[in-house]
Amino acid sequence: MALGDLALAGGKRLLALQYYSAAAGSQSEVGQAASASMAQLELEQNPGKYLKTRLGMDNRGRVAVAVYNSSPVPVTSVEVSLAYFDQAGRQVSDVQRYRLRGTLAPGTQGTVSTRLTEGRGLRSTVSKARIVQ
Repeated sequence: MALGDLALAGGKRLLALQYYSAAAGSQSEVGQAASASMAQLELEQNPGKYLKTRLGMDNRGRVAVAVYNSSPVPVTSVEVSLAYFDQAGRQVSDVQRYRLRGTLAPGTQGTVSTRLTEGRGLRSTVSKARIVQ
């Protein structure tokens, strides 16, 4: 059993994350396992750390959001939040939420179509995701 696993079993979540983080830098089997364990602990509370978004336009002239899963675990129930911001960085619209259908495997990308036609000032983030068990 790895140090991170022992810390987690003892109820020391933050210590477990520190151990996993230290080991995750390695490309070894242990490092890959640590990366997966770290993602299991963090992803649902901080999906934006592992799921990156990029705005674009689809062939109908609507805003589309590409979501890339950089984590080592598959995810589902991915929710993308969008809002417009002015040049000073103030939010000037309500948040709109869209759901990505299906499962997003590690290292893959999915696309969310929206009804929006203007991308200027728009920011996107992943606000929710669930790890596939």
